[in-house]
Amino acid sequence: MNLEAGTELPETLGECIDEYKAINELRIAMQKEVDAVRARESELQEHLLNSISKMNKKGEFGNLYKAKVEIKPSFRIEDWKKFIPFIKKHDRFDMLQKRISEKALKDYLEETGELPPGTLKVNVPWLSVTKI
Repeated sequence: MNLEAGTELPETLGECIDEYKAINELRIAMQKEVDAVRARESELQEHLLNSISKMNKKGEFGNLYKAKVEIKPSFRIEDWKKFIPFIKKHDRFDMLQKRISEKALKDYLEETGELPPGTLKVNVPWLSVTKI
């Protein structure tokens, strides 16, 4: 099994299917480990943010690193009913992400039986691999 992209593919489709599934299972197993590491990282980060902020310090030192809490601006929509007309009036659709909520659209389609104006249903190929 070769894990490097761009290397020669297996000779037959059957060998390709088996290698695909082996690599897929390896990635899933690795992702579980990464998720566990990320959970611990998040736990430590949250503790540091809370502790350093509560101490009202400019930072804290370890043996190898210094940590400080920095405040960076972030933006959220407070009132969509005011924001959407602003977007339309000033033609600033670049402030929005151009992505549809597939769940909400599927729910709407199920309720009404039709797609909203300006949307399109596209069939996307999906590979299904099952054990034999």
